[in-house]
Amino acid sequence: MGRLEFGEKGLEMAISQGIYKSKTIGWLCSATLVGGTQLYCGAAAAEPSIVYSGDIFSDGAPLPQAGATDWNWGAGQVTLTGGTLELHDGATAEGDWLSSRETGHGASVLVDGAGSRLSVNQRVTIEDQTGASLAVSNGGAVYVNCQCRTQSLGVGVDAHTIGAVTVAGQGSAIVSDSFFLIGDSGTGTLLIEDGGQITSTGVILGGHADGGSGRATIAGRGSAWNGVDGPQAPSYFVVGGTSGHGELNLYDSGALNGRQLNIANGDGSTGIVNIGGGESDAAKRAGSLNVLRITFNETNFTGQIGNGSDGVLNFNTTDGLTVGAIIVGKGTINQIAGTTILTGNSTDYHGAVNITGGILQFGNGGAGGNLTTDISTGIDDVKKGQLIFNRANDISFANVISGTGDVIQAGRGTTTFSGANRYSGGTEIRQGTLQQGAAGALSSASAYQVAQTGTLDLGGFSTNIASLSNQGNVNFAGTGGATLHVAGNYSGNGAITINSVLGGDTSKTDLLAVDGDTSGQTKLNVINQDGSGALTVNGIKVVDVGGNSNGSFALGNGYTTKDGQQAIVGGAFAYTLQQGGAQGGTQGVNDGNWYLVSHAPNSDTPDDPGIPNDPGTPPVDPTCQDTNSCPPPPSPRYSAGAPVYEGYVQNMMALNKLPSLQQRVGNRYFAGASLRGSEDGGRAEGASFDARGVWARVEGAHNRLEPSTSTARMKQDINTLEMQTGVDGQFYENDKGRLIAGITAQYGHAKGDVSSQHGDGTITTDAWSLGATATWYGNDGFYLDGQSQVTWFDNDLDSSTANQSLANGRKATGYAVSLETGKQIALGGNWSLTPQAQLSWSSISANSFR
Repeated sequence: MGRLEFGEKGLEMAISQGIYKSKTIGWLCSATLVGGTQLYCGAAAAEPSIVYSGDIFSDGAPLPQAGATDWNWGAGQVTLTGGTLELHDGATAEGDWLSSRETGHGASVLVDGAGSRLSVNQRVTIEDQTGASLAVSNGGAVYVNCQCRTQSLGVGVDAHTIGAVTVAGQGSAIVSDSFFLIGDSGTGTLLIEDGGQITSTGVILGGHADGGSGRATIAGRGSAWNGVDGPQAPSYFVVGGTSGHGELNLYDSGALNGRQLNIANGDGSTGIVNIGGGESDAAKRAGSLNVLRITFNETNFTGQIGNGSDGVLNFNTTDGLTVGAIIVGKGTINQIAGTTILTGNSTDYHGAVNITGGILQFGNGGAGGNLTTDISTGIDDVKKGQLIFNRANDISFANVISGTGDVIQAGRGTTTFSGANRYSGGTEIRQGTLQQGAAGALSSASAYQVAQTGTLDLGGFSTNIASLSNQGNVNFAGTGGATLHVAGNYSGNGAITINSVLGGDTSKTDLLAVDGDTSGQTKLNVINQDGSGALTVNGIKVVDVGGNSNGSFALGNGYTTKDGQQAIVGGAFAYTLQQGGAQGGTQGVNDGNWYLVSHAPNSDTPDDPGIPNDPGTPPVDPTCQDTNSCPPPPSPRYSAGAPVYEGYVQNMMALNKLPSLQQRVGNRYFAGASLRGSEDGGRAEGASFDARGVWARVEGAHNRLEPSTSTARMKQDINTLEMQTGVDGQFYENDKGRLIAGITAQYGHAKGDVSSQHGDGTITTDAWSLGATATWYGNDGFYLDGQSQVTWFDNDLDSSTANQSLANGRKATGYAVSLETGKQIALGGNWSLTPQAQLSWSSISANSFR
């Protein structure tokens, strides 16, 4: 009875009886054991060794002697025809050629242990009918530096041969300056695992003939193929060469690092790349696919597309990965499990994309990520996944999305759909904007969810959807006239932005039409598309509810009226949002729909104070026009700016008037001690006349206007300040009198405070004037004065009710002409009487504005 034990200090072995022959026990020791003897072997240092057996030939230097650790066979070739060659623990071998011959006896090469190195200067060929292998393990290394344009390592090159290459363990490596051909006409496999690495200019799996098959597996952390650019082409990894079959399995953190990955490279070739598990396998942890370009069905490396090739790229992971490559050509991409993030802008891929599980995501919050091809999101309720758009910038997707899976807008940018999408899964807008770029681009079979930071933009097109949950914003865009038809229910605590040409009941407008029920509280933002406003009767219908109208809608923009209503402006009218038609419509007052109405509630003061308030308007009898019994139309609700606009001209008119002669220059006579009697009517004795003069005056005034007829029933208080100066001179004199003429300049400022039940506001006007004057002073006390003046106005209009500026810097020009006459009549002593009459005309021309 024997015992074999491994302890912390080494190997302990006990044999109860018998004598056994000498045997090498791993790297620990070599000993002869006698029955009943117990022997302890300590850990011995590994020694380099070259071991070979079987049929191995060298046409260069002879085979190494026993105990050799370094062998150089020179320019010849070492051939294995059923034998083995092993380099252990730091042993080295070097020569030009190394191959296995097709004898059907198998052959193997092993390079094992740190420091073990096999250097080949031309080519290594591993193949045999029953199988040949090359294994590099535990830190061993193989170097093939052929400086050639052909393969440096061939595995299963000839027909009916089999070959396998394995690189396993940290530090284990194969390094070459050319490419590897795995399964050209035969069958070849390549395994990189547990931290092993291969470096070459390229790898071709399944090469140049029908029946050629190559398979590669890269698995384990630190395991990698590293491509280096060659003299003829950038580094490449081809899965399925000219007409063969190739398969690449990349999982468990294994990495493929190079310039390009080619899948099904030639006519009639097939290629499958599995990231994680295969299409029918269980999911595995992802590997890393670090290439700049993935090309399907390319007959050569210059971009020619093959005919009839079949390339497949499967993503079947338990976690996920990010692929930054640009994908081109025509193949099949299957998203099976896990999360796959594409950050390359692949505008030249025209193959199929199938999502049967997990997530396929375009972009990772940056500026890249797209596939311009049709996409299926699932085939049934089980085999389905999610398509996510996660871009910070704008992206257009013109292809068709179909299937049972979900579509998600997750990026901060705008994603625009313009294909005839028909997927039945949900649509979620987490943030950013999902925009409809063509009619029918938003799938009518999908239920839509808009998050608080998301926007669904209809692009101005009428749209059909299954249902809508809106916590963010739905923007109709366009210029009005579009309908969002929701076949199911609508729930919302967000906002909807519509466009309306605000006018009467039949105005062009966007419409939310819900066949089902409504719930929640929605803000309705209304953009007026150049509507000039009009008095509504029933109102402009903007929300149509077919089911239970339990949701509430309120205007989200505009201003608050003096009676507490939220209103928007259309011309001179203010529109509020009301549920049910004011005049009944076709369904009665409480029809559950929502209308924009420009009439005031019945409790408003009527336009004509002599007409009492309407106690309530009954539903309209459709035949009332025939019987002339229709009720009077409702009173209009004018906008908060309407009374301010009404007072606009009045403010300028207060500054556009001309003064009288007395106001302008005072008396031109400076009386002496006494005036002549009334019978004389002439100049006072000793009086003097000022023939030249420079004068200035300041005038302030307060005006209150309460017009009896006013559209908005406004009242206005105007405070004015005017500063005027002028220069006069005598131009003519005879025995009848004198002619004095001059020029004037004036600055005026007016502030008008406007009040109305519809709104309050202010008008601020600044005016600059130039004028000319001419006055005839008769010696008998008669005078005739003429004035003309042009004024330039600058106006600011503000609504305090709407808390906004209505207009700033609005220009206008005023013209005024005045003719005044009078006569001074002496009454005796120092008294005189001057009857006078003044006729004035003024006009203001203002620039139009909205």
